[in-house]
Amino acid sequence: MTDTTITLALVILFSVPMIYHSYRLRGAKRTLILLLNIVGIAVIVELIGVTSGAYTYTGQTLVLVTIFVGIGWIANTYPAMHISLYLLNLYNNKRIKPQEALVVAILSGCFGVIYDLFMDPVAVALGTWVWAKEGPWYGVPLSNFIGWFLIIFSIVFGYTLVDNKNASVPKKALLSIISIALGSALVYSAMKICAYIGI
Repeated sequence: MTDTTITLALVILFSVPMIYHSYRLRGAKRTLILLLNIVGIAVIVELIGVTSGAYTYTGQTLVLVTIFVGIGWIANTYPAMHISLYLLNLYNNKRIKPQEALVVAILSGCFGVIYDLFMDPVAVALGTWVWAKEGPWYGVPLSNFIGWFLIIFSIVFGYTLVDNKNASVPKKALLSIISIALGSALVYSAMKICAYIGI
């Protein structure tokens, strides 16, 4: 068994219970909308990062990166969102106000960065991915953490706003696609600014 296979298996193993939890808590339709938001933004942003040469996943093809990233961001985003909802006493709310969604998204982004402060240096040390330009945090550039915050912020904020709409599933899917485009554009723009100022 290769390192790539083991890593992918662990990511899937970690994500499946979260998908099941969402299904039990939200139902199938709301879970599909959540997964669309997570996978959509994560895959677009990661593919931009990989194809731009900012970093490379060691020994993985673009197809494997897409699968790994799509599933991996479920494990990154879902716990951060749920911890935030719980701490803000919004966990059982059926409807969340836009200003509450904003706070949940900001807090989720912060929790995502805290998680990545530990996870990314380990992945770099294990050679899972390699940064084109090393940064001050155990070889990880600061732009990575800005990206993590914005990715999770965009996913959670977009999903929460779409989920609160009283609309059909196809309309929510369309709104999610718009949210994915806007979130991806936000992250891409921020990464360009980070590259320009050298962080």
